[in-house]
Amino acid sequence: METFVKVLRLSLDHPIMSIMLHCVFLIALLQLFNKYIELNYTEKDGVFQRKNTEIPKSITSFMAKIIKIALSLALIYGAYNLAVFAPLLLFNKISGENGGKKEHYRYYPGKEYEADDPGAEDDYPGYHYVDDYYRSDGTHVESHFRSNPDGNPDNNLNSN
Repeated sequence: METFVKVLRLSLDHPIMSIMLHCVFLIALLQLFNKYIELNYTEKDGVFQRKNTEIPKSITSFMAKIIKIALSLALIYGAYNLAVFAPLLLFNKISGENGGKKEHYRYYPGKEYEADDPGAEDDYPGYHYVDDYYRSDGTHVESHFRSNPDGNPDNNLNSN
């Protein structure tokens, strides 16, 4: 159920779905307004005069048809999104879970180090950032990225 809710949220946040639903809603309002004007007002010498009629059942049945069309479009689009996004949601870790902590999805979970995993979501997979520091002889070393073959950020040595 949790996956379905996530897919539903993704599909409703999608701009195409939003545009489709807004268009259907606006068309329904325009049609309803036209029917209302047509049934409740007459034009005489350029002036609209109100008829003494109640809103007929045809307008409510028309609105029911529009709502059915909008819901069927939403269900079709939601089913499409479920087919597309469900595998991603089932097999990937999504940022925002676990209290907002982002976890990386790894192509090869059996690989021990990030450098061995090309699927790690990082700007520079296999590298880590080193802050600037001073060596024991007083030499200043600027901050930089360096390779990380053995996964240990404290050295740059290959463990092989």
